[in-house]
Amino acid sequence: MTASSAMESHENDSPPTHTEVTFVTESPAEIKLRRTRNLTSSTDVADEIATNMRINLDKRRKGFLSPSRLSATFRQNTEMALRASFAVILSSIIQTRNQAYDPSHAHDKKWMFFPDWYYLGGLSYCAIMVVFSMAYNVGGTIREVCQGFSGVGVALLYNYILFAFVEVERFDSKADDPYINYYKINKAFNSNAYWINVPNMYATLPWIFVFTVGVMVLPFHINTRKYAVGTNAYFTLTIINPANPLRPGQLKSIDEELFDTSNILRNLRIFAIVGLLGALISVVAMCFPYPIFAISRLREDSQKAAADLLELLNIVVDSYCFKNKNVENMEFLKLRLRRKFDDAEARYRRMESLLEDAWWEQCFGLHYPLRFNRVMSRTYIKLVGSLIADLRTLSYAMRLEKYGRLHTTYMAILKREIYIIQTRSNDLLNEISHEVHDLSPHLDLKSLGALENQVEMALYQFRKIQNRTFAKEVVTPEEVAENVPLNLFLFSLNSLCSTLLNFQQSYNSRKYDDAHRVRSFVRKSLRKIVDPGYYRNPTTWINAFKITLAVMAGVGFSVGVYGFSSTVPSTIAYIMCETLGSSFRKTVNRVGGVVAGSIVPSVFKFFFVQICEPQVLSIVLTNIVMFIWVGMCMYVYFGQGYAAYSGMVAAFVASDTLMRQTDICYPNGSDSSSSIAVASYSSLAQTSVAVVIFISVETFIFPKSAISMLRHSIVDSLKLHQKAFDELFGHHLSSSVVMDESSMADVRRMLAVDIPNSLEKQRQLLVEAMVEPLLWRPNFSHDKYKRLLEISQGLLNNNYLLFKLLRWFHFRVSQNRVNLSSSDIRDVVVGTDVDGDVDCHAKWKVSTAHFQSLVRDIFDTMKLVFCDTFCYADPDQTAVFMQMKEAFRLADKDCSGELNANDVTVMLGNIFAQSGDVKKEQIKKYVQEFMDVVGKPGRTTVSFEDFMDALEHGLKLEIEVYHRVKPRPPALLSSALQRAIKNEGFQEKYVDDNNIFEKSDTSKLAGTVGPVTVSELSQTRGTSSDSLENASVFIRREYDVLNVEDFTTSEVVAHMKAAYAEWLLTDNRYERTSMEEQLLLNCLVTFYLSYHDTKINQYIHFACIWQIFISALCMFASLESFAEPPSFVTSLPYSQYMLLNPSCILAGIYMVWYIQLDRVAGSLGAALVFICYLFANFFVQVYAPSNFERPGWQIALAVHCFAWIMQFIGHGVFERRKPALFDSLDQALVTAPMFVLLEAMFAFGYRPELYKRVSFAAKANIKAFRAAGKTL
Repeated sequence: MTASSAMESHENDSPPTHTEVTFVTESPAEIKLRRTRNLTSSTDVADEIATNMRINLDKRRKGFLSPSRLSATFRQNTEMALRASFAVILSSIIQTRNQAYDPSHAHDKKWMFFPDWYYLGGLSYCAIMVVFSMAYNVGGTIREVCQGFSGVGVALLYNYILFAFVEVERFDSKADDPYINYYKINKAFNSNAYWINVPNMYATLPWIFVFTVGVMVLPFHINTRKYAVGTNAYFTLTIINPANPLRPGQLKSIDEELFDTSNILRNLRIFAIVGLLGALISVVAMCFPYPIFAISRLREDSQKAAADLLELLNIVVDSYCFKNKNVENMEFLKLRLRRKFDDAEARYRRMESLLEDAWWEQCFGLHYPLRFNRVMSRTYIKLVGSLIADLRTLSYAMRLEKYGRLHTTYMAILKREIYIIQTRSNDLLNEISHEVHDLSPHLDLKSLGALENQVEMALYQFRKIQNRTFAKEVVTPEEVAENVPLNLFLFSLNSLCSTLLNFQQSYNSRKYDDAHRVRSFVRKSLRKIVDPGYYRNPTTWINAFKITLAVMAGVGFSVGVYGFSSTVPSTIAYIMCETLGSSFRKTVNRVGGVVAGSIVPSVFKFFFVQICEPQVLSIVLTNIVMFIWVGMCMYVYFGQGYAAYSGMVAAFVASDTLMRQTDICYPNGSDSSSSIAVASYSSLAQTSVAVVIFISVETFIFPKSAISMLRHSIVDSLKLHQKAFDELFGHHLSSSVVMDESSMADVRRMLAVDIPNSLEKQRQLLVEAMVEPLLWRPNFSHDKYKRLLEISQGLLNNNYLLFKLLRWFHFRVSQNRVNLSSSDIRDVVVGTDVDGDVDCHAKWKVSTAHFQSLVRDIFDTMKLVFCDTFCYADPDQTAVFMQMKEAFRLADKDCSGELNANDVTVMLGNIFAQSGDVKKEQIKKYVQEFMDVVGKPGRTTVSFEDFMDALEHGLKLEIEVYHRVKPRPPALLSSALQRAIKNEGFQEKYVDDNNIFEKSDTSKLAGTVGPVTVSELSQTRGTSSDSLENASVFIRREYDVLNVEDFTTSEVVAHMKAAYAEWLLTDNRYERTSMEEQLLLNCLVTFYLSYHDTKINQYIHFACIWQIFISALCMFASLESFAEPPSFVTSLPYSQYMLLNPSCILAGIYMVWYIQLDRVAGSLGAALVFICYLFANFFVQVYAPSNFERPGWQIALAVHCFAWIMQFIGHGVFERRKPALFDSLDQALVTAPMFVLLEAMFAFGYRPELYKRVSFAAKANIKAFRAAGKTL
């Protein structure tokens, strides 16, 4: 039976004229399906389905359940560690000694493979570069080599240019005073005195500063920056070191050509070549015994990605179509889906990482023999990522499905169509994978047309069965609303198919030649270097300043303490990071790695170097220990755990320690056992100093906390989510007008670029925040932020699928494939004759308005929770605040932002309904009391600020329910129960943490303070054991006003579903509404189911605070100066009043304090304080003696006392409250002038959000002390 005859068999219905359906040439029933389940019925309504089961053995799954003792990860990491160990042993050959070397002759050739003029040593640098360059594949190793060589090359070139103009001074023994420019350090770390050439230091240290700033500002990679800064410090310090390296205790003489600057630069060039040789050895190690190419591993993963996606598709579709049980009750299916999705996403992330390494292999031409094209692979990997997102939406739709009557009716017909789509998708994805991996430059997919036709057929069949069901059966709006997830599932499936169908056009539109790739890379790199926007970023300059300051401090320690050793600045360069969390992790790992790589290997080294006969035994034992130790450390590194960096540090420190050569076995050697021991531990000490310097700079100078950056990034992503929500949902649920192209482009940029970049940044910051020291901050909840990232990613997937739905709908409208209905539930109804139509439109408008208000309020709440206000809040405080917002929203039915008496009645009714046998009609008499307690006097509504204030002070309800009981003998009652027996009738109690509000006696409103217990309540009623006959035993239940469990977005969405279903069924509108419009509205609703006070005192305060401050400054200015001001101050205007007396210290404290409080207002306040400081000295020195003929401090003291008296009058007489002096000394003496300035700035509109929070906090504080009876 053909596809056309199959459609004609259903009551001769024909497709609508506005829908173009291109039929396939072959019958769907004749398709050879790749499944063990065969469908034999080709009719739409199949009473019986014949199935066949095939049972056989799959040899590919042999041993599937047999566990392996050694995991694949262990084997891989062990192999990589062994490769690194062999490479380090190979690099040690470079330091083979010359057989004729004699330590007594300083200029003898020391090493076999180096000329006699090379004296610098440091050949263990070859092994160090081996360790630094090792990666997981050839591409990653080439990347490390290129970045390291670039940094070292930049430093070497800079030193060649620098010392071509800067002459290095050397020791001249023939001069009259040869030590005139030298300064001797007598107490050094190595207990040996050494000299510093002061002119050389002054001439070169500024250029280290310039180089460090330049490297940190230019857009280099972080690895290149590390190598450049660290190597430059070593090169420069080596050149300016005046000590003679060949004759300990002597200086570099002007007569020795070996120490000319040109020869030193030549030695440094050899040193750089040694490092490059070690990096190349690491590349060789990645190629033997067999090469590990990133291209090969990427191809292996990309070929398996299609099988992962198809398995997920089959699981989801089979579970949805051939099961009738809610997925929430299928635990094994949920676990299996979660595991499969995790595996697919892990493979996707691994492919993205390998794609970067493959780029480096392609740069060196390895893609030609390996047959690889990075652009093709990147396009395919993007397809994999999009398909994973579509499959997640399919899974989400499956979880929403309730398998109602309409679902069963529809799936009896659609099951076969969906199954064929599933099979066609398998064919198309397999064909795409085959063509991409064959490097086809142009795709002509054979399976594309069949899948496109089948998608159109499924949509046509869906509308056909829906219209027939609505016409022949009685369908309620509830059933239509319950079946909305089926619409989401169909479009999610359609979206997945669209992603596959559009791949051919996207693939064919790209250029794959190498020339275009090189031009694009060069153009992009040069554009970034000259981009002014990059240099306008203040973060770039702040990071450069911090790193430069730390490096210069390290250089200072190197010159002044460690005898020009560059370990301290180099360590600072290698551990630099962008945030405190990652810096702390690197420093901890650095110290741990140095300890692990120096202590134990140095012990072996101490004994091995003293084995002089046979000397080969010393070399063999050293190499064995080095092979084992480096292998263990590199295994830790390749394990990619928290201590991975420490493993690499331990490996290169151990290599450096064990490969350090000594002259202890030579007759005239200068080394001794003590010098070997000191040298072994010197690296540990210098590394510790570098760590202290860097952490100090990172912590106290513009600190960048990973936790704070994570919270700020979350707020930014929430703003983007909210903007996308407003654009997509707000536009398309309020109007049927098509969104303009510019708005669609903006939304696409947010969903495809901005939000994914923000989420990726949050994932990185989350890893760093885990290891950041908390200090005074509360515990960091990794699970909470991880869950938030998952929700945000799901929200992004839903939004992007909605965007694809809208784009698909607009495309079909533009292609005239959709006949839009003249009546749309989203448009305003004008002059309709159908009564129900107006009602449906009204319900839709109300529900959509409520939903938009709800989601925006949720976004605002989340942004407030993750702002700086809640940075130090504990989880209970955050939970209470979120519940508070939701409780207020639940009570605020009309979304007005205030609660009236009706809203309070509903809220109290819900609480009373949970307490047991309580009549709801009794609630109204308590509403007014609630309004009086929570609201402001004279108002008939309660605002959110009032509600939050009452909750902040412990608002809760305590309800007592009494049940009449028969009297019992007193002997059977415990003493606690006797105190709980009541002689009075039913009474209500409203209990605050500070007050008990008793309805029967209003005079007790402020009579009791503190929490109330059962015994206290019973005692206030004067209970007695003699009145048991008419007693009633009470049950007390406390009910918090925040009696909410979740954000109830589902309720609002349910109203939207009901309104849409009722509108669709009214007047047979389903016959005039296109399938595309139905999918659009259904999915719009379904997507967002996942969004879950006296004036007089103020005037006195305003006038007197600054008088108190200025008069205090005048009294301090009357005291004697303790020092003369610096010389540069005398040239400034009004310098005669800039005295270093106590008023200067006081003004400085105030200025620093104010700037820390607020950058803008604090700077203005600091300027005013400085002006007051000048006035105080002017008043004391000039004005008071000449005009009042008495010392200035006497007049200032009188003004000071008068102002304080006015302060006390304002607080005691008008405010009826003690001044702040008695509660907070710093607030009264330091910050009070700043608060006055802020009050003045608030009047001009400065920071309205801060003014709102401060005003609300002040009102809450006033209400608290008044309620507590603390007035004077």
